[in-house]
Amino acid sequence: MRIVAQSIAWAYEPGDLPAGESTPLDLNTSPPRAATIGGIHALESTTAEIEDHAVLRYGTLYGPGTWYAPHGRIAARLRAGELRADDAVTSFVHVHDAARAALLALSRPSGAEVCGPAGRLGQYCIRQTRVEGL
Repeated sequence: MRIVAQSIAWAYEPGDLPAGESTPLDLNTSPPRAATIGGIHALESTTAEIEDHAVLRYGTLYGPGTWYAPHGRIAARLRAGELRADDAVTSFVHVHDAARAALLALSRPSGAEVCGPAGRLGQYCIRQTRVEGL
């Protein structure tokens, strides 16, 4: 039996460079972020107890039905002038790409890697990785 856990990509500890597969989770953070990171750690470590598993760390979802759709909550705030650009970095993934990644994860053997065109993140990329300490 295979289990596919759908996790998030903004749980890494802070750093000067973009986070990668080897970047640890931000386990020493303070509340209220600590509750989210603790939940992610529990999800991923429990999933890793099953031999045939995959963990998908999605970026912020955009597309139909999300806050980032053209008529969604964030778009409305942008139109109202309530949001300003800053130096924060966010990785986005389209809901259709996230669904496709989940579907592909069901049929790939543990340890498999499947990436979208040219291996670009933001399309879809599945990497089954065992992280030390999980």
